[in-house]
Amino acid sequence: MDKYSSISFGNLIKLESESRVLLPNFQRDFVWNSEKQKKLLASFLIDIPIGSILLVEGEGGEYSTRKLCFEEPFTDSERTECSYLLDGQQRISTLKNVFTDLNGDIENWDDNLSQGKLYTLLKIRWFINLNPTENKELDLFGFEELYFDEKKLLEARPDDIYPYISSHSIYKGKKYQNKWYAPGYHDVVLEMKDSNKKNQINNIIADEASENFLIPLYSVSDESRKPLHRHVLDKMGQIQVDRLKSEVDDGQLKLIDFFSDEGNIEKMAQNPLKYNKEINQLWNKRVIQWITDVDNFLNNLFERQIARIRLTKDEINRAIFVFEELNRGGTDLSSFDLLVARYAINADKDDEGLKFNIIELIKNQIKIDSTLSSILEGKEWSGEYLNLLNDKNPPSKSFKNLFLNQLGLLNRVEGKLENHEKLNSSHIKERYVLDLSSENIIKYYESTSISLLRALLFLQVNCGLYDLNKLGYKLTVLPISYLFASDKIWKDEIAHKKILYWYWTALFSGTYREAQQPRTIRDLSKLYEWVVYKTDNPFLEAKDNIFNEKNYSDLDTLLMKTEEGVNSNLELALLQFMVSNRPYDLIKKEFFKSKKPPRVSAFDIGNPNKKYDCIEAYDKNPNIHHIFPLGMFTKLNQSTSEIRYGHNVLNSPLNKTIISSTANSKLSDDDPNKYFSQLNELSYSDHFFQPSDIKDFFSKYSSDRSLEELIPLLDDVFLKRFNAIKLRLLNLLRDLEEQF
Repeated sequence: MDKYSSISFGNLIKLESESRVLLPNFQRDFVWNSEKQKKLLASFLIDIPIGSILLVEGEGGEYSTRKLCFEEPFTDSERTECSYLLDGQQRISTLKNVFTDLNGDIENWDDNLSQGKLYTLLKIRWFINLNPTENKELDLFGFEELYFDEKKLLEARPDDIYPYISSHSIYKGKKYQNKWYAPGYHDVVLEMKDSNKKNQINNIIADEASENFLIPLYSVSDESRKPLHRHVLDKMGQIQVDRLKSEVDDGQLKLIDFFSDEGNIEKMAQNPLKYNKEINQLWNKRVIQWITDVDNFLNNLFERQIARIRLTKDEINRAIFVFEELNRGGTDLSSFDLLVARYAINADKDDEGLKFNIIELIKNQIKIDSTLSSILEGKEWSGEYLNLLNDKNPPSKSFKNLFLNQLGLLNRVEGKLENHEKLNSSHIKERYVLDLSSENIIKYYESTSISLLRALLFLQVNCGLYDLNKLGYKLTVLPISYLFASDKIWKDEIAHKKILYWYWTALFSGTYREAQQPRTIRDLSKLYEWVVYKTDNPFLEAKDNIFNEKNYSDLDTLLMKTEEGVNSNLELALLQFMVSNRPYDLIKKEFFKSKKPPRVSAFDIGNPNKKYDCIEAYDKNPNIHHIFPLGMFTKLNQSTSEIRYGHNVLNSPLNKTIISSTANSKLSDDDPNKYFSQLNELSYSDHFFQPSDIKDFFSKYSSDRSLEELIPLLDDVFLKRFNAIKLRLLNLLRDLEEQF
């Protein structure tokens, strides 16, 4: 099998009609509007390459599928060889609809127009318009002189041929049946003529089409002796030849201009009455040649070659990366999409599908109890609080990836968490998950979703996570979700405390900075044993490395004194820890009616119903705020850009915190010495600062001093903040240890 080759458009459509090329259901719906369809058709007509398609060899029944152009699933129980079209749906569906009549059944023409069948955006019939409002002088199809020069057409640009393409939308309702281009016009014809012969019906429709100078393209694939477009070409050719004859007779045109290749044309032109028969034969010959040439051109479109990439069944993982490379900026194909299609194979007939079911679980409300949070007890939460559905193709990519990981784990242990010793890092890799059967996906998808959502709720309520995309080490979710697959552990308060202890230890000790997948499995097993069998604390050694791990979380690294800089995941973890403490917002006292400003709470950020008692609009969306704004130092002959992207302490996470969008906009580039005095005193310590530290810095600050001279002063401020953060975290862990 040649991996890189081409296939004719006609052969591709034939294979698709025979169900030997199928569209997996994980592919997105047909979404191209008529404008995009028209642009593709313009390129195809003038033989501009339309890009490659991606096919993966397989067998029927491996995935839930549908036919090109149609919404409804296609059932194929036979395990016959076929190819799955992974890339090219929009293009090939467009061309299939253009050149084949999907509504041509005289008796059941309205079937495909029913809801849920043919995509609404494909309820269009396409035509070549020989009387365009623009570029008519180009005469690309040679209609004006009944001479078709294919070479001239193929040398045209897309915008040259664009006006020559027309379309009409088609609908099912009776009021649309009187349109000659509507599929239901067959019924109108049958009422007028006592005949059900297709040829006679086409002849009547061709009269209408030719009067509008439109050649229907949807009959080009019709293999009958005389399809509709040939009827139209015949009639249009005759109309045009009659017009040309009249213009010659009226002296507007010269006969010799049309038949200069004929040796005795001058003689005929001088005595047209004598040579009337011969002249008519020349006209007939010309019009027949034009009809034949245009007809051949249209038929030969099915021989156009389309670049094809073919992969074997074993290369399905590679297919994802090939797809993404072909579709940069487009819709991603993922392993989750493949799983959705496989799920559908054995799903119940009335099952809405894996993706729909997961989205519904994400929307479901979970009631928070005291085990999870005494502060939020009684409130309700859903996955929408973490923006899991704020994606053009929900759920979010991050959630999909975690779903695959968790599904692999639960499948491997067959839902029995005590079998964790069977697990290794391969079970959270795509290759393992893609081999799961439809039955196993159906069996474990719900427990996978619920356990993941429990873990994410835990992280939002207790660990400051307000957006899953802002979670650095995403695999740290898995040990939590694995344990929360047990209802008993989910309701166990001590289990929650041990999980919280492990989580913060894992983030700040550096254990996840490398070899994350094996580490995830090891921690999962240790955590399970610790929670269920009450073994000794297995994370004490890691705890000793908190804020001590060289080139990761130690002070020098956080002060930007090392070459490597700060790990981006550690920075996210620090900001997350700050939010977990529910700090008061850095906003001026007079902004709120109450004495206390609102807290920056991960739960409140996600809660769409949260109300604030403020004197003007308050935008709670989180912003990263520099305690010492970068703009404050641009006066030191350095641009904000140089500072923002430079390797200096101003870019340290120790100079950052999370505040509301409103607070951030109001503080702007004010220096902290100015705005700290306007804040509620409760705000200071919550962000691990003391006003005295700020005042001390500004007592030595001068705009005349260089940034290099000021860095030691900033280091002193950030050292105190580092110690405050470290102390808060270690105190939390100590308190948790006392409760185990």
